[in-house]
Amino acid sequence: MFAAIPMRRVVLTPLWMLLALAVAYGAWKWVVAASPRPPARPPAALRPVPVRTLELAPRAVALEVAGYGTLLPGRRARLAAEVAGRLAEVHEPWRVGELVPAGALVFAVDDEELELELARLEASLEVARAAVQRAELDARRARESLGFGQERLAVTRREDERQRQLLAQGHTSASARDRALAELAAAEEAVSAARAAEDRASIDLAGAEARVVELTCSIELARARLARARVHAPFAGRIAARPLALGTTLTPGSPVVELVDTSALQLSVPVPEGEMQGVRKGLSARVTLPSRPGFEVRARVAAIAPEADPVTRSVAVELDVPDHASATAGDGGGGEPLLAGQFAEARIEVRTLPAALVVERALIGHARGRPVVFVVAQGPDGLLARAVEVELGRDTQHGVLVLSGLEPGALLVTAPLALVSDGAPVVLDPSTVPAPPVDPEPDASR
Repeated sequence: MFAAIPMRRVVLTPLWMLLALAVAYGAWKWVVAASPRPPARPPAALRPVPVRTLELAPRAVALEVAGYGTLLPGRRARLAAEVAGRLAEVHEPWRVGELVPAGALVFAVDDEELELELARLEASLEVARAAVQRAELDARRARESLGFGQERLAVTRREDERQRQLLAQGHTSASARDRALAELAAAEEAVSAARAAEDRASIDLAGAEARVVELTCSIELARARLARARVHAPFAGRIAARPLALGTTLTPGSPVVELVDTSALQLSVPVPEGEMQGVRKGLSARVTLPSRPGFEVRARVAAIAPEADPVTRSVAVELDVPDHASATAGDGGGGEPLLAGQFAEARIEVRTLPAALVVERALIGHARGRPVVFVVAQGPDGLLARAVEVELGRDTQHGVLVLSGLEPGALLVTAPLALVSDGAPVVLDPSTVPAPPVDPEPDASR
């Protein structure tokens, strides 16, 4: 029984607190409802807001397709050793960023063994040529011996025929005829031996001449290997990465140095397939650097990929940036040229609209999920600010393209946008900006 009393107090105390809070909230609501409300200020009592305006006028606008990419050198060459050996000679200075003129020696491999091999082959060629001369002499002698043998054979045949006729007439003896037959057999054997000697001499001569041809080809290969030991610059370029040090042992194919030609850069940007209409080779483009505001250089579309990327649904467009050294250095960079590897934005000028309406993006607001701009309109009691819904197109160099909703001559409110609402009374500020003149059509050669 005594244990139940503290538990009852624990339960009742929060209930009394909640009841007190409810009574206090009801009293506060009664006091607020009974208090008199201040009279509403009529809209006519609001003072007009001074606004600065801009008169909207048509102007020539270039429609552009934007893309981002990395600047690449116009040409890149990774020079490697073509023969084995020690790196014996390099272009001076042998440092990153140094310019190597076209045709200049970049590096050379130790060619002492190659020169010795070439000298050995040239000496062997002289020996082979001497062998050819000996073979030619032997072949000439063999032909002469064969000729003598054939003449002797003809003589012995005539003598044998004469002895045969004399023997038949009884004017000679049988022994004389036998000697004539023996001489004929000996002459025929001598002719056969001479013919065999001539064949051997011809074979030896052909082998000696083939040896000369073989050694000549070997010498040409040795000279080519010797020439490949010295590598020259295929174009004027700068050393892009830290090269190998003198004395490094090289094998055929070992990379030694990389040259890049940055006199003309290339920029490859992906363009969404839906924006490819009108993009073609030869179009002019503007290249800017997000890291250097105000820097701009002209470029030209040089190549378009024949197919879209199946993952990103974009088409690679390659631009040539040939004159980047003369870029507009509005960033205060002192005319510093672009560098390969920098991140850049390209805006390809697809076509030009001769009379289009554009609005700066800073002047565009949103109401009920739709883009709106504030214009000055005439009301019953004076000037009012009106929020006008607009249909926007793509971004251009001068602002956002307005497709519908505005007409030429409209006064756009430029400031102060934070103090302006739809229907608010306004008064024109003396600093109202007049309409800009209509730009002439851009030069098509750009």
